[in-house]
Amino acid sequence: MSARDDDTADMVRRLPWPFPGGRFPPELGAVVARTVISGELPAREVAHAPDGSWLVGDGVTDPNQPAAVVVTHMSHVVERNSSVAELAGLPPGHIANRLGPGRPWNVEILTGYEDDDPPPADGLSLT
Repeated sequence: MSARDDDTADMVRRLPWPFPGGRFPPELGAVVARTVISGELPAREVAHAPDGSWLVGDGVTDPNQPAAVVVTHMSHVVERNSSVAELAGLPPGHIANRLGPGRPWNVEILTGYEDDDPPPADGLSLT
């Protein structure tokens, strides 16, 4: 487990939106593909769920597979993928997709999202 996996103490799952200054708050957490946070693959999907939570995927890996995702701060995602910062204004119930780094983000309404509030990956929880 990396230090990024361990820094959940000051993390919150949902915060009032829109964010002040149009920037992700430092304490905002998200469910993130391990491949994105490790730098193995770029972020290609960023979703702001209707419940206010955030999800970041690589567009390739199935996030439902065991150990495919971690809970970490959005700031760590932005460190790896700087263009994700421009998505802080993404409204709840929307998803942004791109083909890869340097490509534009395309925003759509998020469909097929069901929030039964399952426990986050690896038993980590957000307050």
